[in-house]
Amino acid sequence: MVIARRLEEWGLIEEVGRVNESGGIPERVFGLTDAGREFVEKYLTEERERPNSYEMRIERLKDEVDDLQTTNERPKVKVDQQYEQLKDLENRFDTLLDRLEEQLF
Repeated sequence: MVIARRLEEWGLIEEVGRVNESGGIPERVFGLTDAGREFVEKYLTEERERPNSYEMRIERLKDEVDDLQTTNERPKVKVDQQYEQLKDLENRFDTLLDRLEEQLF
């Protein structure tokens, strides 16, 4: 069970159900995650050196960083759009203010 816990921590497997064939405590059933399938395809189907736990953790962290960068890009685009709208409103206000001054003076 220690190995299953470790694979679960690494994000390679996840619990997909429980079975109770003996009448006792139901046993956990695991399945591969997307990362687990990718690992199997990348490292277990080819003749190559297996990564150690640190290499796997680094790869997972790189994926998380990529996801965060993608997630953070969306609000940045929205802020940029709102900034442009604000600049447009400022220009329109300045134009209206100039017209009002012309009419008053």
